[in-house]
Amino acid sequence: MKTAAVLWPLLIFGACQQPAVGPDTQQVSGETVVLAPGQEVRVGGLLHVWFGEVLSDSRCPTDVVCVWAGNAEVQIGLALGTGPTHPFRLNTTLQPASADFGGYRVTLVALTPAPVSTRLIDPAEYRAHLKVETIPDPSSDPT
Repeated sequence: MKTAAVLWPLLIFGACQQPAVGPDTQQVSGETVVLAPGQEVRVGGLLHVWFGEVLSDSRCPTDVVCVWAGNAEVQIGLALGTGPTHPFRLNTTLQPASADFGGYRVTLVALTPAPVSTRLIDPAEYRAHLKVETIPDPSSDPT
């Protein structure tokens, strides 16, 4: 019984650290996708974008006047086809706000919900708004 009590949290923690088994939808490059923690989307048939979690959130609450807007940092994972997932950290106000990978640029456009001083945000409520664009190949420039 002790073994089950020890293994159960490890299994849950391990499941939270991995991308979803399959992508939820297929999106077209240039669009903004909205992902919940642990959710994955396939873009253009090749790029897999996974939103892991919010690593930190010091954004200024909407009902408070702050000297600084604050920052939130999120973990995402990017993979091409069935290749390995590469981790990236993106920020709302600091750099880096975007990651270039495999001919794509993924930018953190927003993180919702916005904080309010009287309420803690449940980690499951977060949504990462990510813009996915293809990066032009510089070698194809005719000039």
